[in-house]
Amino acid sequence: MVGEAKKIILKEINRLYPVTVDKIEQITNEMFYCSGKENSYFARITNYKTYEEQLDEVSWTHHLYKNGIGVAPIVHSLNDHLVERVVVPQEKLIVLFKSAPGDHLPRSKWKAPIFKEIGKQIGKMHRITMEYQQQNTSHFLYDWYENEEYNFLKYIPEEGKLVKGL
Repeated sequence: MVGEAKKIILKEINRLYPVTVDKIEQITNEMFYCSGKENSYFARITNYKTYEEQLDEVSWTHHLYKNGIGVAPIVHSLNDHLVERVVVPQEKLIVLFKSAPGDHLPRSKWKAPIFKEIGKQIGKMHRITMEYQQQNTSHFLYDWYENEEYNFLKYIPEEGKLVKGL
């Protein structure tokens, strides 16, 4: 993304959210690392899903956070929205996440007690998700295998039978 678009994103984040961001770095086509004097954030700026789809997704993530699951907290906008619309230069949707504490666990520390704790956390996340689904009508939260973005075999050309395992 060119410098002008990054300037617009920086301006929009500071306008829409109760944060002060001084610097922005592009990580992927859709993710930006944003930092200020006090905190750091990640901004997802995309239009690959509709507003409603993204709102469903981040409402669930926000619920997980409120119930003690170690996910990055979502920053509500000054309008008290989890998802905002921005124009950079075409309309996109923005979700601002506060950086989660921690770091990647080095492979040398991959031991049985760590995996046991990960399993417990996944179980807790599953229980909280089941409660969420009972309390909320979600039209766009699917199991991972129902999401088009994970339908990898569809995008492998016919001549890639070896890759497909056929």
